[in-house]
Amino acid sequence: MIDYLTLRNPALREEQLKKRNRLRRIAKIKKIIAYILILCIVGASHYIVLVIFANSEDNEGEAENWAINYLISLAQDMGVSQIIKVLLTIVCLRLRASARNPTFKKILALMIDPVTVRALAMTAMTMPSRRRDAGTRTEIKRKKVSLLRI
Repeated sequence: MIDYLTLRNPALREEQLKKRNRLRRIAKIKKIIAYILILCIVGASHYIVLVIFANSEDNEGEAENWAINYLISLAQDMGVSQIIKVLLTIVCLRLRASARNPTFKKILALMIDPVTVRALAMTAMTMPSRRRDAGTRTEIKRKKVSLLRI
């Protein structure tokens, strides 16, 4: 895209490339900071569970139940709810594409998470199509077989 926009101006092209590389570095730094913060939060919450569990002498069963409920809740928040959100977004996108009622389309649009849609679009753009690869492989096998018969 940069090549197309700056076809006749090499100085502008270099400036845009530097800008893109700078933005990529900033995004990578933000991503690393986010991962570090997430690990700190998860580690601190596990530490809190262990401290509460270790300090409870009278009601050991209650502290153990609380710790188990906490870990179940953490698993649901970090794993299951994200999968359900992606599946719900896919279903809503498919229904919205075939919906004819404008009110129903607006309701479906409210249910769609834009960040999830963006992630799905980027994944779909970067993944090679299995159908295309399978068709190409089949054609190549057929050509080899037909050449061997001649």
